[in-house]
Amino acid sequence: MVRDNEKLPVAFFSKQLRVAQVKYSAQELEGLGIYETIRHFAYFLYDRKFTVVTDHKGLANMTKKKQENRRIYNWCLKLSMYDFVVVYRAGEDNIVADDLSRCHGETDVKDRATQL
Repeated sequence: MVRDNEKLPVAFFSKQLRVAQVKYSAQELEGLGIYETIRHFAYFLYDRKFTVVTDHKGLANMTKKKQENRRIYNWCLKLSMYDFVVVYRAGEDNIVADDLSRCHGETDVKDRATQL
């Protein structure tokens, strides 16, 4: 959503990791986050062009080249029906996502959301 020439998030999504997923590398966890989020919002995203913003530089070109990591490659194949690009934005420039990844309770999220 764009308000006063500022891009704002429309919705957030989170999901608890399964036991095996806890052992994933940082790149795989970020890729899993992208994959699960697109699947969760598939109804809204299918047949629309959209941008995924990540603070993980290694995933910025996940849709542009063949992945050596088998998991990320499989997720890219499954997401190939969507029209999206992945762009990198440093954590300090991606304030909302950076803050949410550090919140530990519902009150923290509500407090920070009112401050942003």
